[in-house]
Amino acid sequence: MPNENYHEQDFDFTSQFRSEGKPPEQPSEKPIHQPKKAYHQPPKKQVPWEESPSSPDMQVSMEIESEPSPMYHVKKPMKPHVQPKYKPPIAQPKPQPKAQPQQTEFMYMQYEYEFEEEKLEFDPGLFAVHPIHQCPNICEQVKDCMLTCERTLHMLMCRPDAYMRARQIAMLQDCVEVCQLTTRQIARRSPMLKLTLRYCAKVCQMCAHECMRLPDPESQNCCRISLHCAKICEKFLKCQKWA
Repeated sequence: MPNENYHEQDFDFTSQFRSEGKPPEQPSEKPIHQPKKAYHQPPKKQVPWEESPSSPDMQVSMEIESEPSPMYHVKKPMKPHVQPKYKPPIAQPKPQPKAQPQQTEFMYMQYEYEFEEEKLEFDPGLFAVHPIHQCPNICEQVKDCMLTCERTLHMLMCRPDAYMRARQIAMLQDCVEVCQLTTRQIARRSPMLKLTLRYCAKVCQMCAHECMRLPDPESQNCCRISLHCAKICEKFLKCQKWA
């Protein structure tokens, strides 16, 4: 009965298996394939057989860690805490203020002053009575208009509706500056006084008309004072004799 496991592939009838008096050819020894070494890893050091841990002669000592001696765990007895005795604070004497020297002593002790008399020559005409002082009424009234407009200006700037009064605030500022200039020119009898009085009367009228549009008492009072100042300036222009 033929064997089921018999295959012709298992037998090779080549010349090397025939008995022709020639020895069978030995298979060529091919180098065993070795994997390439990684250049980024250093080569492992070969351990000789004597030092290998697999050697039966090598005795591996298995030491069991012993527990530490109980003498290191003995706690020392704690000393009882003794609270120090209370010592009342020593009352320190209050520092007494040093006696300050008088002003005259201080001046003469630390500084030396030298006084020299100096004669000043001045023009007596600078201190003479000004001719405009014969009519001081207009100076006071123009100055009152300036102070009233300035007071009203500061009061309106603090109100919440100040942004709605931009034109009135601007006119009040102009009236303050013009009245101040007019008062100074009247006091020193400026040659530009005639033009300044006309300009002051015009600015006061515009300021009064702007304040008249608003019903609050500050604006109404400023309107009344500005109209009065404008009338005084026009009256002074007509009464004076201009060169």
